[in-house]
Amino acid sequence: MQEIPPEFERYQRQIALENFGIKSQKKLQNSSIAIIGAGGVGSAALPLLAGSGIGKIKIIDCDKVSLTNLHRQTIYSESETDKPKTDAAKEKLSKLNSSIETEAFNVKISGTDTLKEILKNTDICIDATDSFNTRFIVSDACKSLQMPEIYASAQGYVSQNILFFKNFYLREFLEEENSAQGKPQNLPIFPPAAHLSGIWAAATAIKYLAGIEDIKAGFFKSYNFSDDKFTRLEF
Repeated sequence: MQEIPPEFERYQRQIALENFGIKSQKKLQNSSIAIIGAGGVGSAALPLLAGSGIGKIKIIDCDKVSLTNLHRQTIYSESETDKPKTDAAKEKLSKLNSSIETEAFNVKISGTDTLKEILKNTDICIDATDSFNTRFIVSDACKSLQMPEIYASAQGYVSQNILFFKNFYLREFLEEENSAQGKPQNLPIFPPAAHLSGIWAAATAIKYLAGIEDIKAGFFKSYNFSDDKFTRLEF
């Protein structure tokens, strides 16, 4: 039985996992992650990333907390309506785990240069945005930096995740001219679908950063809550 350092006591049940241990916890402590989009998907992923002990979390979003989104964006509260989501999320994560560092970037993603600057010295990125315009920018930036990217999305009753890395990113998966453009307006969303997508993304990121699982580019999975159908593909 490994002796757990005092600073890792809170993670003892995580450290006890098979193939995990103190070595993996130290890797998490020394790693960094960026999550772009702090909405429904981000609401599920962010507490798990912070709770696991990832050393640095960058939160990028330009929207404010809205009452009509709280059914799925459960990291926020009614009293935070109209507050920048990045600030509210940063505050929540700091209270959850004071031993990690969080950075809030209340910016609109409009080009790869600004995003690449934010993503510097980051180990992995989760794309939890809600428009293809932004998704292509995020994926182009990650490809330029040769950074692993987890694409996490949800719409209606459906959750989706796909992993991009090396020579396989969004443009190799989907043609921009054939994708939906702009930001979806008031599309229906089943809260557990958004959260499952975030949970999947967080699980993949934590395992990768802890050194217990490699990123496998082109691995796609989807779950439809309306008919309980799970799909798994490799591209």
